[in-house]
Amino acid sequence: MIRSGSTFIVLLLLIMGAVPGRCVRGQTGELRPRGGVSAGMGVNYMKRTDLVNLVNMTPGALERVADFKTGAEFFGVVLLPVAGHWMVKLDYSYQIASYNVQSSSGTAEYTLVGHAPSAILQYVLTDQGLFNLKVGAGGGPHFGTLEERFLYIDDSFRASGWGAVLEFEGNTALGDDLFVHLSAGARTEFFGSLENDFGKPPGGTASGGE
Repeated sequence: MIRSGSTFIVLLLLIMGAVPGRCVRGQTGELRPRGGVSAGMGVNYMKRTDLVNLVNMTPGALERVADFKTGAEFFGVVLLPVAGHWMVKLDYSYQIASYNVQSSSGTAEYTLVGHAPSAILQYVLTDQGLFNLKVGAGGGPHFGTLEERFLYIDDSFRASGWGAVLEFEGNTALGDDLFVHLSAGARTEFFGSLENDFGKPPGGTASGGE
């Protein structure tokens, strides 16, 4: 069975026109977290072994795809203050990546789309006004779709489950409401089997066929 739950590394370099959460100091000098919102886009660097194996098993394949793959990621974030150095980050990420392989019968196309809402508890390591550094961990319900197009096959497969997130991020100010955001982390997703509307897995089965 093809399962969509593999660990992958995320590397995002984004410019976002928004306000990332900062800590401000009160009158007595204590740190007080301040909420914020942000949105942006970037790239991720992933490894999904089961999907790579599926692509490389395309009938008549003339090439193999690499284990690691880059994809696009779009995100929106709401930051909620908790206390001191602590914040809660509500994150929604939309991820898309394509795997194309040439075969003796033409081009096989596999498009992976993921939706990853997560709640992440963040700790502010340092906040110097113009830049800040944070670490966080969390998770949430994730789900995704795989589109497969090859010869007579034009099908869509879905799976859902839970995802866990570990991340390290930094924000550097370019202006009052414009920041460069660098995030590195790891995500592990615990999904069920990818299946189409007829309960069939990907890998050469047409819709409703055997």
